[in-house]
Amino acid sequence: KSLCGPIVYKPIGGSVHFEEGRTKFVYASVVSAVEALKDPAVAATAHCFQEWVPKDFEVRVTVVAGRTFAVAIRADSEAGRIDWRSDYSSHRYEVVEVPERVSAALGRYMSAFGLVFGAADFVVSPGGEWTFLELNPNGQWAWLADHCELPIVESIGDLLEKGLS
Repeated sequence: KSLCGPIVYKPIGGSVHFEEGRTKFVYASVVSAVEALKDPAVAATAHCFQEWVPKDFEVRVTVVAGRTFAVAIRADSEAGRIDWRSDYSSHRYEVVEVPERVSAALGRYMSAFGLVFGAADFVVSPGGEWTFLELNPNGQWAWLADHCELPIVESIGDLLEKGLS
């Protein structure tokens, strides 16, 4: 598929680097496909580019041994709407239900990769369509558990104590 519209660039490695003695973060940014391909640095290393998907909000789904904990992340700033990690102060959180077809597909994904834990990110369009972005097998979850009083810690504890049943 040829992309003509805006795309999102995300660093593949860590988003933290040090420059002139200061800690800096590289967040996702929206660029044009033409602009990205003209940059000679693109050929020098691996990059992650994703098609820009119009969004109403994003959802982080934390999966622990088949249990899903889904939280809508609604960012009220322009920077936060591009990459919610860039502006935590603009967030509003809401526990949401994962549509059955999305939950089933996520379960198949976890099974195919032999994962019992993962933090999956989705964009939800203004029309309610869920688009999968990525799954991090070591993704953050604690701040969402705290804000939304979700039993993620207990689920991880059960998994560690009892194993898969």
